[in-house]
Amino acid sequence: MRIVVFNHSFFYLSETFIYRQVAGLPKDVSATLLGFDFANEKLFPTTNSRLKLNRPLNIVNKALNRVLPSVIKNKMGFDLFNYFKVKKYLLKAKPDAIHAHFGFNGRDIFPLARLLKIPLIVSFHGVDASPQMLKNQEYKNAMRNMINYASAIIVVSPHMIDTLEISQWKNKTYLIPYGVDTGEFIHNVERGNKKQITILHSGRLVTKKGVPDLIRVFINLEKKIKNIKLIIIGDGQELEASKDIAKQSTADIEFLGAQTQEAVKKYMSLSDIFVLNSRTSENGDMEGLPNAILEAMSMELPVVSTFHAGIPQAITDGINGMLAPERDNAALEERLEKLIIDDAMRVSMGKVARNTVQSEFTIDKMNDRIAEVYRSI
Repeated sequence: MRIVVFNHSFFYLSETFIYRQVAGLPKDVSATLLGFDFANEKLFPTTNSRLKLNRPLNIVNKALNRVLPSVIKNKMGFDLFNYFKVKKYLLKAKPDAIHAHFGFNGRDIFPLARLLKIPLIVSFHGVDASPQMLKNQEYKNAMRNMINYASAIIVVSPHMIDTLEISQWKNKTYLIPYGVDTGEFIHNVERGNKKQITILHSGRLVTKKGVPDLIRVFINLEKKIKNIKLIIIGDGQELEASKDIAKQSTADIEFLGAQTQEAVKKYMSLSDIFVLNSRTSENGDMEGLPNAILEAMSMELPVVSTFHAGIPQAITDGINGMLAPERDNAALEERLEKLIIDDAMRVSMGKVARNTVQSEFTIDKMNDRIAEVYRSI
């Protein structure tokens, strides 16, 4: 079976789930990667063939796109040169299906898929299914036209079915959450009674991650509880603001910037609590089900997060982790404090968390289900 996998960019550190899906395809599925950028190739090696698209930078291309009527450009999806480049490739390769990651990428390749009568599979991951994006009527109409044509729609969280309003297409909608390699994400350091408790955040420092508020909460905790540390992994638009807040106190807060998956795994192994203060941002950006949460759970780290998007799909509050309402700093502080002062709770909750991942969120389950979708086309 021949599949074309389309994403504007492969393989950013924040999108390791796409690499895992590509690397985990069964032997009878041959995938060509179609995209504008291919990053971190040494970290994420693949043997897949690739078709690299060109950014529309040259003067001729820009001029042609300016004079084309918008109705024609909307029907093309890509800029002029890439449109014909992709069309030529698809006509020659004759793939059995195209799998587009993110709704906006599905929108771009949908015109060619329809023109050439190629089945289209679209995976939604979070921001592409956010209410704010869907407030844009042009985007919403494009999604509905694309979904109507698509052979399969994959969502990582049940809430996306509601935000996308796709219940009428439930016969071709598949809920496939991200999966973790539990053999890779396994801790070998004993946790329990320690002199210092380390809390770890790993994720981009963007509004939906709530890092500035997390730092404020930690500063309050440090006034009550000594020997605690907060490690922040990730970079992004809120990094400098977060550092400025941290500088206003003497709390032990360390910023490590973006890190490789191996480094993140190491810090998870050495930490005692994982925290992700997720919320819907002002522009409507939302999570799906953050992969970092599943990785932490697999490492037997108790997770403190929020009742946001797909997170409650993995975490049951008080059982295998703790959840606070979005933007409720007092509730987040209370849940973190409970885990900081209770060694036994941290250990037991971490074990239940790993059991949850092993039973419901493994990489093998994810890849098997995606392969089933491919074969159903």
